[in-house]
Formats: sequence, C-alpha cells, structure tokens
Amino acid sequence: MIILGERPIVIGSVNFGFLICYIKIIIHAIKEIFCREEGKYYPGHKRVSEEILEGLSEMGVSYALDPFLLKSDSPVLLLSHPQWLHKLVLRQRKRKSVNKIICGPNVFHSLMSGYADSLKELNATILTPSNWVAANYKKQAIELEQQIKVWPCGVDENEWIPVSNSLSYNYIVIYRKQDDFDDAFIASILSYLRENNIKVVIVEYGQYSINDWKAQLNSAICVVYLTSFTESQGIAQFEAWSMDVPIFVYRVTQCVVDGWDYSGANSSPYLDRQSGAFWSNLSCLLKLLSDLLNKNKEYSP
Repeated sequence: MIILGERPIVIGSVNFGFLICYIKIIIHAIKEIFCREEGKYYPGHKRVSEEILEGLSEMGVSYALDPFLLKSDSPVLLLSHPQWLHKLVLRQRKRKSVNKIICGPNVFHSLMSGYADSLKELNATILTPSNWVAANYKKQAIELEQQIKVWPCGVDENEWIPVSNSLSYNYIVIYRKQDDFDDAFIASILSYLRENNIKVVIVEYGQYSINDWKAQLNSAICVVYLTSFTESQGIAQFEAWSMDVPIFVYRVTQCVVDGWDYSGANSSPYLDRQSGAFWSNLSCLLKLLSDLLNKNKEYSP
C-alpha cells in the first residue's frame, strides 16, 4: 500500500515529495533528542495518521510512506493534500492503470472544493469520521454517494488503558480546544470545584504531551470539554473513553464550511448516555458535576 501524506511533486513515476517527508522525519528526530518531543513524525492530522499507520502495522499490512516511486498496481491511501487527486487522474489516464484510491478520513473540508470530478473518475473511496459528515458530503456531491463511507479512526485500547496506582480519582480535567469561554466562566467552574474539594487540571489542545495526557486521564474523575467548534470525530474524546473517563461536552451544532451549513453537526458525534453528556450552559454543567460527585449518576464509557 502507498501512503501519501506530503504535497505532490511528481515527474513521471517519481515522487519528489518523498524528500519533504524524510526531511521532516529527520527534523522531528532531532527535536525528539534535543527538545524531548514525543513520538514519530506523521503527515496530515498527526494523531489520526499515527493510529491508522500503527494499526496497519499491527495487522501486518505493509506500506510505503511517500515513496520515491509510485507503483501502478498498489492501493493508495491519501491522508492529506487533496491536490494529489489531479495528479492521480493524469497518471491513470496516461498509464491506463487503475489504483485503488482511498481518501480520508481527514482529507477534505468539504466536497465543494473542486475535487468531486476527480474522485468520480478515480472511483475513490471517501472515508469520513462520522455520520453527520457523510450525510452532508452526500448532499454536496450526490454522484459520489456510493463512494462515501463512514470510518472513524480508533485508538489503541492496549495503549489507552487505565493503570492502577496509589492515587484516588481526585481531580477533574478541563480540556480547552479553541473555545471562546471567558475568564469569569472558567472561574465559576473552578470556584464550584474548590468548594467541593476537587482539584482541577487544565489541558490546552495542542499544548500537551501524550504521556502527560494519559497520566492525567488515569486519575481523572471526568473531563469537562470546552470547545467552540464541532467535531467530525474527536480523537481526544476517544482516548478519554478508552481510559474509562466520562466527558461532559459543550454542545456545538453550528458548522459552516465553504458556505455550506452542515446539518446534524455536533461537538461529540460518538457521545452516548454511558460515556458522558452534553451541556449548554453553566447551570447544566454544574448539575452534571454535582450528580457525578454525589454518585447520583454513574457512567461506564
């Protein structure tokens, strides 16, 4: 299988984009040594790409990441840079060879960006992370309806597993992802938790290490998820659930991309009654926290 993550720089069958990939791998390795940056380099959405590629390895599926030569008979998984589609169309027309093309699950912001014709000609499978994304894609490009599939990226349950320790579950994690909540709102949450002798850890999206996040989840009572955007899936939410930690998610339903108002959008497409709850205002959130802390409500993600 060929995995394409870097932007296309193709001459004939030679993919010079592999140079970009390996330069980034080297830079990342240097940062890992001197800056203690964790993990390998992955193209596209790092956490999604990491779970996909490690999953392929565990299943024994061999793949080449941004290879120097593009083999005409190998299936292609496109992780980012949809500009590749035009290159693959030209390559297919010239060589009259057909690769199995799979795109996703985080390649497109919408199907209104000029790629529908290429996707149709390539008969590409379009992976989407959740039902609400798939439903809107099918409305945007009716001719691609049969090619659009729902496939959420999972997390490794053997990695994201609670580890017994001497600490009791004694704090709540506030996870902030591009939210617009003001200081007064945060102060109200902190005040309530202090009154109940509950410690708080605040985690900023994109500003934490995987090991720290895992350690915080390992002793967390729950996660309060603050965001001002919808989620097509929510990898951090999956990681919390895998660690048996419920999540209280601020409900967001408005999502407009390329002028398209996405119906059915929300900020936690896989949330259910066992894994947590939505909230829309402070009083609702405090009621959820009160019920959890007083054991009036239990969750089992």
